[in-house]
Formats: sequence, structure tokens, C-alpha cells
Amino acid sequence: MHRDTINHRQELPRLHNLLFNMTKRKPTRKRMDVTRPRNGGEWTEARYTAFVKAALRGALWPPKFVCIKEAFIRNGVNPKTGKKCKLCRCAGCGAIVKQGDLKADHIIPVVGPEGFTTWDNFISRLFVEKEGFQALCGACHEAKTASEREARSGKSAQTPGNSRPKAKKISRTNPLSHKGLARKSASVCRKNAPCTKKIVARFIPRD
Repeated sequence: MHRDTINHRQELPRLHNLLFNMTKRKPTRKRMDVTRPRNGGEWTEARYTAFVKAALRGALWPPKFVCIKEAFIRNGVNPKTGKKCKLCRCAGCGAIVKQGDLKADHIIPVVGPEGFTTWDNFISRLFVEKEGFQALCGACHEAKTASEREARSGKSAQTPGNSRPKAKKISRTNPLSHKGLARKSASVCRKNAPCTKKIVARFIPRD
């Protein structure tokens, strides 16, 4: 049998599922009041900017890896897997973690509290030398990123004194669950006509 011959027993079910998902997917509606000058009229300026930022951040900038290597302390054993690994020290909390868990974080944020200004400023802050990076563990990196995001958005962290009460979540499939009416209707249904199917409560308006 030739190498390029398609195994119909494996390909036909996959193609059937693909076509079914394509027909099931709802068509996306484009806003007509938004200009789309990029990608042949498909992308807005905001999406184009986000795409360029993601491409630049994904670049393999060597000083990032130098920062991670300099955080090395000794060879050790990963307590989770029991395998040998390189242990490094986090510059934030001082914890000793494996090298794969470290993140090369920019000491000066690439996008400051003032937000995005110019591409020259963004690139100069992104591609800094090794002195502009610090090796942080996952927890420290997430905390620092969250604080920077709050500073950019202008939102202050909520304290117990000024925190808003959380709204009760209402089930989308059963809008009467928060009133206790669904439980009553389900019990009545079980008494009159017991069944194994899923019971769906219906809204009956009062007279």
C-alpha cells in the first residue's frame, strides 16, 4: 500500500465531526461601525497592535536566558517528581525552585502605568540587557504582573471595608433555582410520573 493512501476508517469519522462542528458553529457578526484597515480588512488596529506585541514578546532574546542561568545555585532533586534538576533562587521571595519554574521578569515594566505610548519606547523596554531582568518564581511573577495590571487600569485593590457584596449566581438552564421553585416542581413530577430523564423546570406565570 502506498504511503499517501488515506485510511478511510480513521479519516472519515474525523472529517464527519469536522463538518458537523463547522455547520453547528454560529456565524460571527462583524461590527460595521469599526474600521478594519489591517489584514485585508479583517483586523482592527487594536488587534493588529496586540498581534505585534505578542510576536515581539515571544522573541528568543538571549539576555532573558542569561538571567535564568545566573540564578542557578546547585544541582538537586525535584521534590515533586524525584528527578534530578537544576535548583535556582527566586529574586522575589528567595525560595529555591527548579530552573524550569523561573520566569525572566522585566524589572521596569514594558508597559508602564501610563499605558502604551510608542513602539520605540515599547521595544527599548522589552529588549533590555540582563541587568534589566530578574528571575522570579511563578507565584511572584503572577503577583507582580497583577499589580502592574491594576496600576495600568487604575483599579485599587478592594479591602474588606469597601468590598462590594457578591451577587447570587443564577443558573442559566434553570432560572427558578434561586427561588426554590424548581425543587417543588421536581418533587411533584416525581410523585405523579417518575422518570429517569433530566427534569427541566418551566416558568409558569401567576394569574
